[in-house]
Amino acid sequence: MMELRAKVIVEGLRSKDIIKEIFNLSNFETDIYFFLLNGIYLLKDIINHFDKSKSSIQRAINSLMKKKLVERVAINAEGGSLRYGYRAVSLDALKERIKELLRNWYAKIMEATKSLEQGKMSP
Repeated sequence: MMELRAKVIVEGLRSKDIIKEIFNLSNFETDIYFFLLNGIYLLKDIINHFDKSKSSIQRAINSLMKKKLVERVAINAEGGSLRYGYRAVSLDALKERIKELLRNWYAKIMEATKSLEQGKMSP
């Protein structure tokens, strides 16, 4: 019964769901991440695409940057000025981070099951 439930849960997952859950992202943060996979965008372009307030976009981008899912990059503009844009980390880099997080989680779970085997349980 448990195997069937796990199979249904896993088969129903999409990439977006996995990323959202593993990194504890809001729907909006997840949407921004996938949008930024398409290239480097200035803040104004992101605001125009999502039609949200500047502060909402900045909060979401800052959250994604703290989680190392989005990078801020310098862009040379006309006249030699410097502007900043944002891009998502590559899916390959993200995949490696997810694998590492899962390996760490698995090791912790295996350690916890040793306690169960020895009849010890901690809250």
